[in-house]
Amino acid sequence: NSKKVWEKSVRNVRVPEDGVACDLLTADFFHAATDVQFLALKLTGADGKTVSENFYWRSNNGYEGPKTLTGPCTAGFQSLNNMKQVSLKYTTKVIPQKAPCYLVEVTVKNNSKNIAFFNQLHLFGTDNQPIRGAFYSDNFFTLLPGESKTVIIDCPLHRISSKELTLKVSGWNVPEQVLKLKKL
Repeated sequence: NSKKVWEKSVRNVRVPEDGVACDLLTADFFHAATDVQFLALKLTGADGKTVSENFYWRSNNGYEGPKTLTGPCTAGFQSLNNMKQVSLKYTTKVIPQKAPCYLVEVTVKNNSKNIAFFNQLHLFGTDNQPIRGAFYSDNFFTLLPGESKTVIIDCPLHRISSKELTLKVSGWNVPEQVLKLKKL
């Protein structure tokens, strides 16, 4: 239902470089009123900037063993099909480069009151074929209400044969949109 039901933060944790901090908090799903819950984790540095983030979804269905079809990765997620549709806002900016690469900065914003689940960006040429060799700084990401994300797409110029490119953006509950991009 895209409603926050639980929140917890742990502050002033010191982790050495390449170190691990275990058991800092335990998620409480007692308050979960729906069959599927989402869990967003964000690690920030002392300066408040995001260092890492992860997003998980879980089902209330119990695990009945590895040889069944009712395990935690296959059952209990039917309600995802009932998620409200979300329209996202996009801005794109082609970044001029001296090196032989094509850089695009794409900012995706969720202005709705609902989660925009499992979004994907995909760069295509005019022949409607995916541009191979493109690197996306993030993909298959979820946006909470009011949240935005900036993704950088980096592609070798020799992989692009057309002057006009398209960026297809879609998600689980986000209708596909096609954005036109120009090659510099």
